[in-house]
Amino acid sequence: MTRSDIETIANALLSERRLKRSALNRSSLPKLTGLAEAVDIARLCLEGAAPVAWKLGGTTQSTRQTFGVAVPYFGPLKATEVHTSGSSVFKSEMIIPVVEPEIVIALNRDIEPISNPLSTEAVLELIDWVSIGLELPDNCLGNPAEAGVQWLVADRCAAGALVVADPMAPNCLSELEAGDVKLQFGDKVVSNASAGNIIGGVLSAFSEALEQFAVYGITLKKSQLFATGGLCPAAPLPETACEVSATIGNRTVSFDWS
Repeated sequence: MTRSDIETIANALLSERRLKRSALNRSSLPKLTGLAEAVDIARLCLEGAAPVAWKLGGTTQSTRQTFGVAVPYFGPLKATEVHTSGSSVFKSEMIIPVVEPEIVIALNRDIEPISNPLSTEAVLELIDWVSIGLELPDNCLGNPAEAGVQWLVADRCAAGALVVADPMAPNCLSELEAGDVKLQFGDKVVSNASAGNIIGGVLSAFSEALEQFAVYGITLKKSQLFATGGLCPAAPLPETACEVSATIGNRTVSFDWS
């Protein structure tokens, strides 16, 4: 792909999102030829903003099967897309969002691209804190599974919003992974599962993700957040206003959907 092709696709994605449309006409655009180009497009779609968070995909068996991948992939989020628990998230700012609970980790240092896999013990030493979050995938592709992983990555992995609860010490990670997950709209439970469905566990999945960031020469920054993968089936957000919440064990995260 030429630089002009990459810019053309980025501009089309940005335009579709601004217009709140959910069915980008990919047939009228240059053909995506690889994930490296998709990563470049996603970077352009940040419009000069620095990523403050990353959402990881391909960390669960279901996403690997859906997108035909064997390793994690990723998409950047801007500061305006990251919220603290209890915040309001407005339907008018989204296209076709769904929501899923995730475990979130934060870095305690910059990480240059690495060439060798890290042990889970070494990965744990990179983590400043952990938490639970609600991730809102939102896309302009219509059907990301049909579009494929290259288009998904170009669209910042369906970046929508990330709501994060209060930080916990890194050693709380094992407690979270052993917990049961419950997603609620108001008082109604809409999804639940065990939190232990990340392939190999969060630390192993993040180690794999670090190798993929290195493939594309990406330096990760201290304090950046990582939503490490959906813990139970995603649910479409309701038409009516409500509180959306998730619990893992006795930990809770929520936002007001309006």
